[in-house]
Parts: sequence; C-alpha cells; structure tokens
Amino acid sequence: MEIIEIDTKDNRIRFHVRARNSDDDELVVYGLRRHLNNLPSDAESRIHRALSDHNIKRYPEGSYIGVFASYDLTSSQIREPAEVLSDPYPHNIDLTEFPPDQGQLYKW
Repeated sequence: MEIIEIDTKDNRIRFHVRARNSDDDELVVYGLRRHLNNLPSDAESRIHRALSDHNIKRYPEGSYIGVFASYDLTSSQIREPAEVLSDPYPHNIDLTEFPPDQGQLYKW
C-alpha cells in the first residue's frame, strides 16, 4: 500500500483509497499530511480487512474504492465491488493526476 501526502482545499479528515495495478502496491491511500500522521500503526492491515470483499487486481488503474473519515478507520464509505467495476471513476475525476505526486493539490 502506498501512502501519499497531498494538498487539498478540503480540510476534513479523509483518507481516499484507489486501486493501483503494480507489482509492489495494490492500493494508494492519500490525504492531508496532518491527517496521515495520525493514522494508527496498523492502518494498512485495517484497510485491507475493510476491503476484504474486493479483488483489487480486477479493478482498472486508479479505480476509486472509497474513503475513510476517521483516524481509527471505523468511519468509512466503501463502494461495492460491482459498483467499482461498473463505474471505476465516479464524478469524472481526472486521472491524469493519478497517482498524485507528494504535496500536489488534488481536486476531488
């Protein structure tokens, strides 16, 4: 899992999760630095458990899977696997920015 610090105008606690089709990482999690710094040490295993119904390797690069909205990762809005497959890029998010560079302003 790759964790990327980004800049955004949205100051709410948000950890966005997208699929990444590479040999090293299946997921990209991104959010504001001050929020990422407060993730628990076992964040990666918690996120993988929350996504246990998802076959990430089947998703197109950059597919939007969902968002966690609390430091303990208990508050989340995770899309159903069928929804991710049928509409991998909701809200017309421009994927020329994916994965975002560290510190890049990311519009969602």
